[in-house]
Amino acid sequence: MYKMGFTTDLSENDIIFGGEKKLYKAILEVQQRYQPAAVFVYNTCVTALIGDDLEAVCQKAAERTGIPVVPINSPGFAGTKNLGNRMGGEALLEYVIGTAEPEYTLLFTGSLKGIIEKSFRERAQMRLKYKK
Repeated sequence: MYKMGFTTDLSENDIIFGGEKKLYKAILEVQQRYQPAAVFVYNTCVTALIGDDLEAVCQKAAERTGIPVVPINSPGFAGTKNLGNRMGGEALLEYVIGTAEPEYTLLFTGSLKGIIEKSFRERAQMRLKYKK
């Protein structure tokens, strides 16, 4: 399921009158058919331009389904792929991380920041090594 993607396949009428109802119905259908642990909804250029309220639709769907429905407001015109990835990460921080306690935890004594910094440092060293 984690590799599946769905679309609302907006028509001209949806662009004129808005695609919020179609999106809401699509989220409910995905939840009913596949029972995912969460649904991530990405804003596209078209829905961003016509002003669909992605956050409101996702909030309403989350209340109805009982699962997280996470809006990721990253239309293609917003910037680069890296910026889109950052927007996705920020959505995770805002809507997912820290919103519930896990069933079990693993003992972890390190700092996530330290691990990330070490990873970047190691990648930088590898790049320098291969450039020589």
